[in-house]
Amino acid sequence: MVAVAIVGKASPRRGAAATVTFRGSGKVFGDKLQWLVEDGKPQAAILRVWRTETSQQGVENEVQELIVFKVQSPAACRYAVVKASQPSANELAVARAHEAISAVCPEK
Repeated sequence: MVAVAIVGKASPRRGAAATVTFRGSGKVFGDKLQWLVEDGKPQAAILRVWRTETSQQGVENEVQELIVFKVQSPAACRYAVVKASQPSANELAVARAHEAISAVCPEK
């Protein structure tokens, strides 16, 4: 199992609640975390991940996705997931990240 936590400066780094968890596969994380920043503050982020997905037939497959996060103080939430195998996946993820800027994370 893999967990990603995006927390603000004021939040404690140890024991931070996971923003997302999934069953990692292969490389697990891409080389970069892309930030969308407005007025010097992070508003959204995009992370490439590899995870394991089990089909209805019980077959495990490796899936590559772009997870889009809405970043808000003091934490973040998953806003969208884009399948990396689809055409223009990177551009679609950036478009969803721009949408996320004006979104609000649901209450936990």
